[in-house]
Amino acid sequence: MRNVLGQRTVQSAPIRRRAVLMGMVGLAAGAGCGNAGGGEAGGKVTLRMAWYGGGARDTKYNGILDRFQKKHPNILVKRESAEWGDYWERVSTQAAARNLPDVLHFTNMQLREYASNGQLMDLGEASTKAELDLGAFDKPLVQGGEVDGKLYGVPTGSLILCTVVNTTMMNEIGVTIPGPEDTWTWDDFRQQGMIAAKKLGDRRWFTLDFGSSTRIFKAFMMGRNKQLFDIDQDPPALDFGRQDLVDWLTYWEGLRKEGIAPPPNVTAEQDGLPFEDDLFAKERVGIYLHTSNTLTNYEEYIKGDLEIRRLPNSEPATHPDDYFFSVSMAVAAASKHPAEAAILINYFMNDPEAVKLYAGEFGPSASSKARGIARKSQTTEERKVTDFTNVMLKVGVVPDQNWPRGGQQLNDQYLSRANEQVAFGKASPKAAADELFSNMESAMS
Repeated sequence: MRNVLGQRTVQSAPIRRRAVLMGMVGLAAGAGCGNAGGGEAGGKVTLRMAWYGGGARDTKYNGILDRFQKKHPNILVKRESAEWGDYWERVSTQAAARNLPDVLHFTNMQLREYASNGQLMDLGEASTKAELDLGAFDKPLVQGGEVDGKLYGVPTGSLILCTVVNTTMMNEIGVTIPGPEDTWTWDDFRQQGMIAAKKLGDRRWFTLDFGSSTRIFKAFMMGRNKQLFDIDQDPPALDFGRQDLVDWLTYWEGLRKEGIAPPPNVTAEQDGLPFEDDLFAKERVGIYLHTSNTLTNYEEYIKGDLEIRRLPNSEPATHPDDYFFSVSMAVAAASKHPAEAAILINYFMNDPEAVKLYAGEFGPSASSKARGIARKSQTTEERKVTDFTNVMLKVGVVPDQNWPRGGQQLNDQYLSRANEQVAFGKASPKAAADELFSNMESAMS
């Protein structure tokens, strides 16, 4: 599924993993190679900036960068863009050669590893701090770019995990969805799913299969007062237990058997489909568990009204599971021009025209001022996302962990594999959990 972190999703929930492998492979106009940063005759500075995505994102970034260069004629920005998988392969190669771009993008799945390896600059240092205006940034959102108390990434936005509901579809069949600030439990979710399963008819379901979603599994663990990873151990380890994972896999197997979620063959058919052709867009499914941006990604394809609600929680809901993750812009430690790199990041985050053009590419801005600027020109659906962000900040939404080295394998491979094995009857929840723990121990060692 395409990336919700801008174009569509960063990580989709269903058995399919196309959300992580999104975008197009390409080198944006003006892409360059060579050492991180460089000088030119006449005092000009050359920066390299890299991002993942393609297509619409390339167009948006190039438009902002063209305007930046007009405003800062002494800074030339060479641009490097690639599809998600190729982007990280390239970054890994560049890091090994100490040749990272001056400015590049990280999610919380990679930021800790590169910061801990000395590849990224502490943005609290004088050379960058003076050029970054974070005064209007909400503190919890800034914390999303911190590793061990130091700021290594400026969050570009806030991707809050939530329930996106086709309320028209759900109201027609008598399903009860909580109010905007109300909580509900995973048992509530199942009970309403059972009502939907009896009334929706053939080949329509209450929810997609999110048993493969690391992002939603993380919220499930938060409801049990646990995290995905224990980063204080050396080496890091999983923070949840085997029984936690067994419970999760069993829960989704139950939803599939009860007709609340699609059977695995139907979910597998969704792999690689464009947004407009998937089950949610076709209104054959009424619930999508992911980031709040999901609403705006689907608004043009769905006739019914879409609303955002909080995720289900454990019973009793004594431990909140409201959290977000961010995509951050970071500066390479080897950059020869850290001040100019910080000026570039600051332009994306704070310049009024750039804010309008950026338009919440990776979720509503981490800056309350920027959110206010953007909201003036937003559609009704886009304002729902911004308003939900503001509400959740008041509720007390918290940042996700910055994952340890090897942690990304839980997202990219092993949770999906475990859910698929259970769904297709190839393994019991316990056997699938045992295999995942073995694989993750190796990945993080």
